[in-house]
Amino acid sequence: MHTQVEAEHTGSNEKASEQDVDNTADERVGLNIGQWCVVKYDGEVGLYPGKVKEIGDQGDFRVSVMHRAGQNWKWPNPKDDSTFYLKQQIVCSIEEPMIANNRGHFKFTHHF
Repeated sequence: MHTQVEAEHTGSNEKASEQDVDNTADERVGLNIGQWCVVKYDGEVGLYPGKVKEIGDQGDFRVSVMHRAGQNWKWPNPKDDSTFYLKQQIVCSIEEPMIANNRGHFKFTHHF
């Protein structure tokens, strides 16, 4: 799926053509589909790690987030518990997690 965005790299107000822009990556936030990030969920205290599943036409991101399991993280049940987040809710990008144990728990090198 393609979308139109402003040509930000030149600082102009020119519009990029639909053929030039692919929504599998968003250069404004620096995230690609399949990349890991930390999000802040509205109304909740805390930050959650997740994987970008889709980049929306409105500059939002569908992210499947993990839940805390002690000092580690795990996927919720059902696993595809994804939600759209605004780019302002994306805190940072992070590295893919490492397996912490054989119970489906993961750990991150980035502390949040």
